[in-house]
Formats: sequence, C-alpha cells, structure tokens
Amino acid sequence: MRLDVLASVAAWRALCEADLRTAQLILGAADATPEMFGLACFHAQQAAEKMLKALLTACLTVCLLLAIFMVATPAPAPTQRGLGSGAPKYACKVRCM
Repeated sequence: MRLDVLASVAAWRALCEADLRTAQLILGAADATPEMFGLACFHAQQAAEKMLKALLTACLTVCLLLAIFMVATPAPAPTQRGLGSGAPKYACKVRCM
C-alpha cells in the first residue's frame, strides 16, 4: 500500500480512538447526567463511523490494486485452466475473468 493511504488509515484510526476515549470519559464521569449519555452515544457512533472509513480506505485501495493487476495480467487460455474444448464459450469467458 502507498504511504499516503497508510497515513490516511492511521489518521482515521486516531480520530476514532479519540472519539471512543471521549465516550468512555463521559460514561465514567461521576457527575454524568442523562443528557451526557446522549453525548457518549454520539461519540461512540462517530468512533464506529471513523473506524469504518479507515477500513474502507484500506480495503478499497487493495481492491483497486488487485483490479489494476488483473487488467495488466492477461488471462491464460481456457484449456490451460482445465476447460476442455467441449465446454461452452460462455464458461470459458467466465472462468478466465
């Protein structure tokens, strides 16, 4: 993965951890009011969303790299993948994609 992608994933994760820590501090406060629990839920939701963004950033980058690799690498002939000459044409196309 490229360094800028890793930096982006690390940044999203740091933001996630900050929101999660804020939620934990609110829940652990001795003088917490019911209104404050709503804030804790908000920060917990924000933490989950930011971790999901980090995960999507990493996964989409890997998927894009795989797609580029697959386009750049020609598929072998259908007979090299175990499909005999009696297989229907569409089977060869699907199998070699």
